[in-house]
Amino acid sequence: MNDTRGRVGFYDVSVAYDGAAVIQGLSLDVVPGELVTVLGPSGCGKTTLLLALAGLLPISGGSITVDGRRATVPGPDRAMVFQDLDQLLPWKTVQKNVEFGAKHGWASSGKASGVGRQKDVRELLSMVGLSQVSGRYPVHLSGGMRQRVAIARALAADPDVLLMDEPFSALDAQTREQLQLELLSIWRRAGKTIIFITHSIDEAAILGSRILVMGRNGRVMEDFINSAVPTGDQARDIAARAEVQVHLRAALDSCFSEATPPAYASSSPPAGAWNVSREPE
Repeated sequence: MNDTRGRVGFYDVSVAYDGAAVIQGLSLDVVPGELVTVLGPSGCGKTTLLLALAGLLPISGGSITVDGRRATVPGPDRAMVFQDLDQLLPWKTVQKNVEFGAKHGWASSGKASGVGRQKDVRELLSMVGLSQVSGRYPVHLSGGMRQRVAIARALAADPDVLLMDEPFSALDAQTREQLQLELLSIWRRAGKTIIFITHSIDEAAILGSRILVMGRNGRVMEDFINSAVPTGDQARDIAARAEVQVHLRAALDSCFSEATPPAYASSSPPAGAWNVSREPE
């Protein structure tokens, strides 16, 4: 994989709805292979940021790039998984839905079709644990299964960047936790850059290799490398996650007030994390 594949840049980006600023002057770099969780209160611009990156929403200022190329319209280098559990094509089976993503992604990138593509689809279905239900239609699947199909379909297009807008928020707690761990496994195997929007402090701490906390007008209030991504050491993981969660709650509280973001108790982020950038006080 090229070292620059999956690199995302926001440069002084502004977005407005009907003249009202939603994001103002956002600058941000995401390096290839990061899983960035974006946390913040409703209305702070999280989904707006994602839609602008996907090329589904025009920006009013600045520029957005993927791998050094301006991202002004949708393209095969980005794929998106939405919150809606009904985002699949209902007249296509699980396998045909994933093949649809593969067909359009491969066609756009100029790759060959046929046997190679079919092999990739089978591997993706196996990766998300749906090989046994590949012939079913979406109406016969649980919510968790549908989101697995949506993830597989997005990956089938072989994008450089996977965009995920609260994809697990409509699921029950047990299914959500299971899919969070599955997504981590998929990320480690596929090596894709992922930008994941969430309202959940726990989800941000579990998933993000890097966590952004957004405040008003899309300001990045906190930006740090996460020490709490699961490692398999249960005692260590629980302790690290608890510390990160406490900090994230304090950071979110500051988003609802005029106060500046809370400083770390020491000059460094929690539990081995390191600070990438902070809003000036």
